[in-house]
Amino acid sequence: PISTAILAQLVGGGCVVSVSCRKMIHSLFLINTTGDIFLEKHWKSVVSRSVCDYFFEAQGKASELENVPPVIPSPHHYLINIFRENIFFVSVIQSEVPPLFVIEFLHRVAEMFQVFLCLFWKGITPVK
Repeated sequence: PISTAILAQLVGGGCVVSVSCRKMIHSLFLINTTGDIFLEKHWKSVVSRSVCDYFFEAQGKASELENVPPVIPSPHHYLINIFRENIFFVSVIQSEVPPLFVIEFLHRVAEMFQVFLCLFWKGITPVK
């Protein structure tokens, strides 16, 4: 799993958005289109991966990947997600919060990962 320091750097060096979202987002899961959770980060307490079953259920009901509802309620959590570059960014929160604020945060995280990975791949030279 990614460290808090790295994630803070990816989302703007610990800016107000990341600090505010850490107060409301309990966990963040990155899920690929085949349903593999390949990265998770927990801030307040560890939330079991089984919470993603509600996301997978909503994903199964959607006609296309882009049509998964952005806010998915579960008995004890809310799952707020975005779909970018064939990756779902799924945040888990326990109380009602402004969903657009969380969605904006997730888009910012996605943009920073895209920049980070682009710089990473440009630094690798192909083997001849």
